[in-house]
Amino acid sequence: MAFTLLDCSNGVSSLEFAESDIDRLKSFLETEYGRPRIKRRIVHDELTFSNEQFTFYNEWGDPCLISSTAQGRAILQKIAEKLNASA
Repeated sequence: MAFTLLDCSNGVSSLEFAESDIDRLKSFLETEYGRPRIKRRIVHDELTFSNEQFTFYNEWGDPCLISSTAQGRAILQKIAEKLNASA
């Protein structure tokens, strides 16, 4: 499955990917941005990297990483492009 960026109606974007790609995404984030700060919440995790905060959900085996700003959306776009190009 490819990494797909979805624009949401509330101005944020969601990077959608397969559960089997979580380790690949994690490795990419650490290489490109350093180890993200992670705050564990009951339903989701909050990741901070590149001075931006993202929400990571993995409900029912359908993971996504959601931006909270336009800059975060640009970062997710870059991630999707680079990971899809290296597939």
